[in-house]
Amino acid sequence: MRNQVLQSDFDLAIGELKLFLQTMAFRAQQRGWSYYATSDAPESYKDLKAMTKDKCIPIADYGSDSSIYGKEINTLFRFYHDVTHLENDWSFNQESETLTADKHREDGIAYGLSPLALQILWADTFGQVQYYFRNKRFVNNQLDFVWMCLQVGINKACSIEV
Repeated sequence: MRNQVLQSDFDLAIGELKLFLQTMAFRAQQRGWSYYATSDAPESYKDLKAMTKDKCIPIADYGSDSSIYGKEINTLFRFYHDVTHLENDWSFNQESETLTADKHREDGIAYGLSPLALQILWADTFGQVQYYFRNKRFVNNQLDFVWMCLQVGINKACSIEV
């Protein structure tokens, strides 16, 4: 049962996060970055760097079915996320993914996200990093995973198949 956070509060926080992600993507575009959606997105940092031409990044157009943001905003999040990797030359290893999650949290604080929105962002970024490196696969359902993190914490949520 989802009892630590009211659905209405969760929905408001997701609304905040959607505006935040749109803003972060827009700011990346202002710095000269762009993207195109593709079914052949890179799976490694090396491939991301090789496939990025003139600051135009290939972004996966799949795997957003259970996104807490919806497909369009999730694509913008992936764009913002990959720009963060590229601007900082952070690979896709656990340390660099954690640095990227930290940067997203810092950006969220500077933007003025509410505590719940920050908690959701942290579960979605840092939590998924922890889940991936512990289980050697991505979560099957982002929405359920974030709710699980809010209920029992990231560490325990990572030990449950979601």
